[in-house]
Amino acid sequence: MISQYFLKLKPDPIIAAWISLVTFLGLEFRTIINYAPYPLSWDEAYYLHRAVCMNQAVYSLSWSRVTDCLAGTHKGPIVELLGLPWGSVGGTYGGVGLTFVALGLFVWILALLTYLVCIRGGIPVASLLLGAAAIGLTPSLRLTAGAMMTETLLG
Repeated sequence: MISQYFLKLKPDPIIAAWISLVTFLGLEFRTIINYAPYPLSWDEAYYLHRAVCMNQAVYSLSWSRVTDCLAGTHKGPIVELLGLPWGSVGGTYGGVGLTFVALGLFVWILALLTYLVCIRGGIPVASLLLGAAAIGLTPSLRLTAGAMMTETLLG
């Protein structure tokens, strides 16, 4: 009975594409943003300190200090670059919260690009939504959402 109802609807392809996109991103939002209180561990505090160092070095045009900030990086410098779009405000310890905003925006953009590339590649929308549901329902990914770690970003 429900399938007959959906067959009669035949939505516009553009509306169906937007609905599937919003559903895809909606299923994944719990793994990107976490509103729970966030205690910083040693690794994350180290990364945020490096982000502040990089921001101050770039906006003071001290390229020798940029190399010093990058020299202490044990993994990719992506976390250090997240504070740069906010200007000199991102280079203060009070403005370090903007780095989390940049991380969230960056991950949302990556999720959107992943969806668009998969659609262009011919992957069925149902498969994408099933994958997004699997990602969104994984408890370990929901617990680490929004963490300032390179592994979470790449995951």
